[in-house]
Amino acid sequence: SPAPPSSLPPVAVPSRSKKPVQALKTRGKITIGKILYPNFTSSDVSFRWNLVGVAPTLEKLTGTAGMNFGSGDIKDLDKLMKDNKAMKAVLLPLFALQKAQKSKLFQTTGLSKLIDLPSFSDIKYKKITGDYAFENGNALIKVFHLEGTSLDIATQGTAHLVTETLNLNATVK
Repeated sequence: SPAPPSSLPPVAVPSRSKKPVQALKTRGKITIGKILYPNFTSSDVSFRWNLVGVAPTLEKLTGTAGMNFGSGDIKDLDKLMKDNKAMKAVLLPLFALQKAQKSKLFQTTGLSKLIDLPSFSDIKYKKITGDYAFENGNALIKVFHLEGTSLDIATQGTAHLVTETLNLNATVK
């Protein structure tokens, strides 16, 4: 007859704890002739970076990065930001403007009538440039400039990459 449950020996269950992710230290420069991504296209792309603390949370990210995009198109910024964390970091100022545009404060204070922001569902641009510095997950946006076919956006400021707390100055033409 089987032994009662209380008399069975304990069973060792292997631990499935995840090892901490090793943060990367990386630097480099890359030039790409054309990017064709579902919600983003661009020609003549270049990136340069010198970063430490590269990990999924970005809370320890420190260093510098810059980018240049030739002409292209951004479709459905919301979806692009959800699908691709790298693009979210690169296009953070656009994401911030879109977030502000959708905010209740923007809508209820009349700012939406004073500041004519695009829908962010389809932005055609001639070029995008950006220059960033990072320290422990805080980004200093030295310059972000989008020269569009129907608008220009220039921003400077700071952003915390984990909490998405922003302090940006933007000029929209």
